[in-house]
Amino acid sequence: MGEKGPKRKGWEQRTFDPQRDFDGTNIGVQLGVKSGGLTDVDLDCIEAINLAPYFLPQTAATFGRASKPESHWLFVIDDADPDKSVIRLNDDAKKTIIELRLGGGDKGTQTVFPGSTHESGERIEWVKAGVPAKSSCAILKDAVTNIAVAALLTRHWPEDNRHDAAMRCGGFLSRAGWEADVIEDFMLAVQRVAGVTDNTHIRGGCKAAVDAAIRHRSGGESYGLPSLIDVFGEPVCKRITDFLQYRAIDKEAALERLNEKYCIMPFGSKVRVLAFERELNRSVMTFYSAADFKLLYDNVVVNPSDDKPISLGKWWLKHALRRQYEGLVFEPKLPRVIDGRLLNLWQGWGIAPHAGLWGRLRRHVYDVLASEDEALGDF
Repeated sequence: MGEKGPKRKGWEQRTFDPQRDFDGTNIGVQLGVKSGGLTDVDLDCIEAINLAPYFLPQTAATFGRASKPESHWLFVIDDADPDKSVIRLNDDAKKTIIELRLGGGDKGTQTVFPGSTHESGERIEWVKAGVPAKSSCAILKDAVTNIAVAALLTRHWPEDNRHDAAMRCGGFLSRAGWEADVIEDFMLAVQRVAGVTDNTHIRGGCKAAVDAAIRHRSGGESYGLPSLIDVFGEPVCKRITDFLQYRAIDKEAALERLNEKYCIMPFGSKVRVLAFERELNRSVMTFYSAADFKLLYDNVVVNPSDDKPISLGKWWLKHALRRQYEGLVFEPKLPRVIDGRLLNLWQGWGIAPHAGLWGRLRRHVYDVLASEDEALGDF
């Protein structure tokens, strides 16, 4: 009891039968392909636990223990990196902030589940014992990266000159390719978790960060990495630049992120870049021209190994693996992509049906909509 590591050799190559293999000790669940893409975001410090609701997608499956409640968030993905078992992000003291436990590669990975006892003696228990939400590797990678950066800033957030710290963060993050609205949401989370309780100060910090980002975007004088180091110190900032791959864009991750949000689509006699934006908790289509799309990402540069540096937007438009379809359809109950050619706009019902009382609505249908015509009401 209390042990976290599997005892049986070659466990990562096996498929376990709970009735045959469980020996009454702790319960370790194998992640990755063996469990249908089950993925665990393991929050290893209190800052990461407090920041998780701001950055991770919502899921109905979370657990933890008394000293670290809700420190594990479960998701299901079908596009895990086949060579990665765990993505671990450590702080400047080499202590783990957060892990994305994927279960890929030869080593495999597992997580000790509720029903077990942690090595500290605490019981591991469910907080939400529902079904893990579906997500993607790119979304979770971005989320754990943002949590790790925010955790370091939160941990070292100054008591004085907070406005100045926010400005420096905004300028630096804009230089790292972040949009102003993303920076605003990020700084809201950082300040709240850092213990800033005055809403006026929080709003002021968010505005300071956004203003610094806008100045950078408009070509004005703005803060960069040296200014960030002045406030947070070089060891902390070194970890942040490593997390963000500052000065070097991860081209594979960039392609995956852009393909999730954008696709090329014929639109009448023209060709456009289609994006699905979120507005008021619903998905809204936006069409960009090639020129507008290039301008949107003109400030982020990639460096292909066999070419000169090129803007991210132009690079994606020329990429052989960009997401592209022949047209749009609306076909309820058919897959999101039909025959690999057509993008289906049907995304399922907005509300899941369930049994319940609906007498008031029934009266409205019969009395008002059907004017008390029973046959019409049944229709």
